[in-house]
Amino acid sequence: MSSVRSLPIGLLALLGSVGAAPSPIDAPALPPSSVVLFVASWCVPCRAELRQLEAIIAAAAPIAVRVTPVDGSARTGALLAGVPAERIWRSPRAIDAYLQLAGSLPYAVMTDAAGQVCAIHNCGLDQGATLAMRRRCQGADG
Repeated sequence: MSSVRSLPIGLLALLGSVGAAPSPIDAPALPPSSVVLFVASWCVPCRAELRQLEAIIAAAAPIAVRVTPVDGSARTGALLAGVPAERIWRSPRAIDAYLQLAGSLPYAVMTDAAGQVCAIHNCGLDQGATLAMRRRCQGADG
């Protein structure tokens, strides 16, 4: 079974199509050409995901990988201690918008050069799932 899961039917109806995200009008800006990982300390799969961060970065290259903590707790701060500061991206608006879609963590989105979401992953990201997201985005580009 692929580690890239299909979205629930209800979410598909909300989004309008597989892999879609909020409309550009409604969605907060995301960094272009990026994988954004939404994480929290209370999310056990998020911890496993961050232990694989170097493999995720390698699989995503040249696309940047950014980690977005969903809360400001001390425990989440400790979880991010090993993440280089330039990889941490904080956006309360993005957290609010995308976690309403996700419903759970871990959650990751990949953006194209325009900052539009081209792939969504709704379970722990690893090297293989990152490569699958890249293939989906490359397919969306042409």
